Amino acid sequence: MCQCSPNCCSVFYPLWCIILGALGVVGGIILACLHSYEKNRGVAITCKLLIIVTSLTYIIAGILMMLGAKRAIRLLQQDKEVLFKVGKCLSYIYPISSALALYPIIVHIVAMTYLCTYQKNRWG
Repeated sequence: MCQCSPNCCSVFYPLWCIILGALGVVGGIILACLHSYEKNRGVAITCKLLIIVTSLTYIIAGILMMLGAKRAIRLLQQDKEVLFKVGKCLSYIYPISSALALYPIIVHIVAMTYLCTYQKNRWG
């Protein structure tokens, strides 16, 4: 088990985004496939699609942060930093949209403090 450090968080949080996003996509697909007998069927379908789309953005954010943080990938340093920053920006969508569940927001806030430190240490 690693200590709470910026380097550890640069590995943990992208994995967290990918796993939680994948669970959200699976949950959204299951909800979308269930036949519901609601009065506002269009609103229900829209909400289910929003769950899937926000979960997909969380997966993409995790992948982009992971690609930006990896040292073995042959990209220019500026490209890695851009990938990392875009991943960080995309990772805001899911915690904000799931504001009623506290754990994504808490993990996001704690992780962002460490990821900002990681970004400053790595790219200046």
